[in-house]
Amino acid sequence: LWDELDEFLLTKFKTQDGRVLPIAATCVDSGGHWTQSVYAYTRNKGSRRVWAIKGQSVAGKPIANRPSTVGRMRVALYPIGTDACKEWVFSRLNNDTAPAVFHFSHTLDEEYFEQLAASERRVEKFERGVKRLKWVQIRERNECLDTACYGLAAIYILNPNWSKLGGDHDTDPEPPKPERPPPAIRRPPRGRPRRWLDIR
Repeated sequence: LWDELDEFLLTKFKTQDGRVLPIAATCVDSGGHWTQSVYAYTRNKGSRRVWAIKGQSVAGKPIANRPSTVGRMRVALYPIGTDACKEWVFSRLNNDTAPAVFHFSHTLDEEYFEQLAASERRVEKFERGVKRLKWVQIRERNECLDTACYGLAAIYILNPNWSKLGGDHDTDPEPPKPERPPPAIRRPPRGRPRRWLDIR
């Protein structure tokens, strides 16, 4: 598994205008049952910008935070504010104005979009008349939303110089609008299902 991941992360992708793009950075979730394996894989890959992360569902926590050193292997672990990540993702899904929009491959199937919209903000309780909101998973699988958040976290950790890359890019999350229903996602035309990562 790790050898396959390592090989994939060296892949380069060719755009329609002929540019060849490498994978600039990668975040690997250290939660679940694979924590030590993730630490072992990422500990010597800082030069390749492959980082171990740990999601923290805490209101107000920034998308990316300073890393701490963990474990016997002394691995750099980046805490990720998953609430802020989801706010950013859903604000963009609900935005039709460029440049703050998502661009999806026509090869993505319906399952991808179901997983991308697998969470919603709900009122957990009221405290002194103020609503306390919480992100709730509403579908069994949510890997696509998770990976969207991981990609966003990688951008924040990488902190690229957008002006040198050809334009200004607003990466700050917009204020959420919890009173509104979850945004409707426009799906691409149906066709023969293909792998989510089959970018062409």
